[in-house]
Amino acid sequence: MKKPSRLASLLLPVVLVCIFLGAADVPSARAATYYSWTWTSADWNGAGTLGVDPTNTITSFTGAMNGAAVTGLAGPDPIRAPNYQLYPDQTFVLDRFGFEFLVDSATPMQLIARQYLSCDCTLYTLFYDIEPDGSASGLSGDFAIAFLATTPIPAPILLFGSSLGALGLLGWRRARGRT
Repeated sequence: MKKPSRLASLLLPVVLVCIFLGAADVPSARAATYYSWTWTSADWNGAGTLGVDPTNTITSFTGAMNGAAVTGLAGPDPIRAPNYQLYPDQTFVLDRFGFEFLVDSATPMQLIARQYLSCDCTLYTLFYDIEPDGSASGLSGDFAIAFLATTPIPAPILLFGSSLGALGLLGWRRARGRT
């Protein structure tokens, strides 16, 4: 029986890792997904772009509210405890923890979904004029999102290129061994 070459014994683990990585169902197959958002109520209106990571955690929020610039997300507040989760496949895309964002770089606002037992429905509430103790003024309205784009991670391309390179190296070594 012929003993495998040193290259073949080194190539086998590389091939197995490539197969494993190619077959693994990894949620990071996308870098980010972006949605357009709109807020409509009697007193406040706004629109912009919202970004989420592969776990549907909100990572960016930009646009305008009543003509003032939405300048990004606010840091997690221990009193109000937003969780920054988006549920794009559900009827209501936010939960009761929602997320916080800044308007004009200084004014924090929190957007949540609130279920009302009296009507067995969920409405969105936008809290503004937030005080340090967690109290705030709020108003109900309609928050809607629409899919814009997904940014893929090009890892499969790199994996394919590495595999082609390994096969080319193997072919080169075999051809060199014959001469």
